[in-house]
Amino acid sequence: MSNALTELNKKDELIYQRNKLLIMILWFTSIISMSFVVMSGFSIIETLGMFSISIIINTVITLLVIKRLFTNLTKYIIVVSFILSTFVTFFSPTVTLSLFFLIVFYLILIAMYEDWILTLIVGIGCLIISNIGFSKSYNFTLPENLLPELYSVNFFIVLIIGVIFVQGGFNVKVRNHVDSLIKEVIKMKDKSEQNNESIRMAITTLNSFSTQLVQTISSTSSISQDLSHTFNEMASGSSNQVESISRINDSIRNTSKFTNGVKETADEMSGKSLENLIVVKEGNQNLNQLQNEIGNISSVIGGMVIVTQELNEQSSKIANIIVEINEISNQTNLLALNAAIEAAHAGEHGKGFAVVADEVRKLAESSKKSTELIQTILNGIEEKVHMAIDQAQKGDEAAEYSEKALSSVQAVFEKIILNAEETTNASKKIEKMLGELNQSSESISEEVEAIASVTEEQSASTEEVLSSFDEQHSRIKDIEVKYTELEKIIEQLNEIANNE
Repeated sequence: MSNALTELNKKDELIYQRNKLLIMILWFTSIISMSFVVMSGFSIIETLGMFSISIIINTVITLLVIKRLFTNLTKYIIVVSFILSTFVTFFSPTVTLSLFFLIVFYLILIAMYEDWILTLIVGIGCLIISNIGFSKSYNFTLPENLLPELYSVNFFIVLIIGVIFVQGGFNVKVRNHVDSLIKEVIKMKDKSEQNNESIRMAITTLNSFSTQLVQTISSTSSISQDLSHTFNEMASGSSNQVESISRINDSIRNTSKFTNGVKETADEMSGKSLENLIVVKEGNQNLNQLQNEIGNISSVIGGMVIVTQELNEQSSKIANIIVEINEISNQTNLLALNAAIEAAHAGEHGKGFAVVADEVRKLAESSKKSTELIQTILNGIEEKVHMAIDQAQKGDEAAEYSEKALSSVQAVFEKIILNAEETTNASKKIEKMLGELNQSSESISEEVEAIASVTEEQSASTEEVLSSFDEQHSRIKDIEVKYTELEKIIEQLNEIANNE
């Protein structure tokens, strides 16, 4: 898509440049033509009138070229300008055969577009108009002596049209071929630049690799020297290692003896921990029994509180009944008083009734005293009941507090049991670990003895490796010499790439 746009822009630019050149030529020819007309005797006004259409068309074309408007259409407007100029020229008062060369001039100009359609339009159009205009100047009756010349001129113009037509096609082919060659050259140039860039990148990479390799070789040489020095020290220190390993073996044996003593102490701690665990579990069982007994006491006290509360309620009911009896006694006493008053009013007839009323009154007073005594007793009972309830509640609270305290103590005992179990387990683990440590100490002692023998063998191997490192160091020196030659070759390649 981008290539197609580029080709289109190139064609537009080519047409624009041709339009620009042609409009300059048109203005030049128009000015020359008007000068000849003025010199032939016409006035300037008459001349401007004759060339007014050409001036207008040239002005329009000039504006289009300056503004770069309708670039492709402008060439057709130029064709119209040529045809109109031909018309004005051949329909003027003075027409000669020499004016036919104006058509040749137009054909030469239009041939710059290399467009066969424009060539045919200009050639045929101008040829027809010129013949009609020339014939009209003789009232369409040409002298016989002019006919051969007219035929020759027409044939000459047709021949020129054919030549321009063929030449235009040939020029188009040549230009297309040249464009394709230019494209190929550009592609080859781009490819060559890409190859050069690839070579430069390869040389840059090779230089970087060269630098890194030089550093690596230098580092390897330095490391080789360090390793050689290190192996010398290792060889000299092997005997010291054997002595150190012997001392380590003695220390491990002493540690094994100490571990055995610690293991015996751990066995005793484990036995004591088991005894403590048994005692703590018995104490926990006793606490559980005590907690159950305190729970039973709390239940009994709770039952006593309930019974005492019920007794208090019954006492309240009896007090209510006594109040009712007391009210009945008061009413009875009042009725007896009323009966005595009525008996006094009755006289002799009411004496017997008065005696009965007096007995009733006495009975009512006796009942009132009895109820008051019972009320006093009930009040005392109620006070005792309240005191009993208070004591029972305090006992219940004390039982709850004792139960909570016992629960706390039980939780402490459970923690003690858990800690005792963990201590026992830890003692067993320590005992096991100490046994394993003792075995490991013995194994380490055996391994240390084996290491001592291996160290002696390694000392001999170290001396052999040391001789190998000396040989490797000499080979690294040879690599450094060869790499210097490789650097010279890289520099030559770099110079060749830069010259390209």
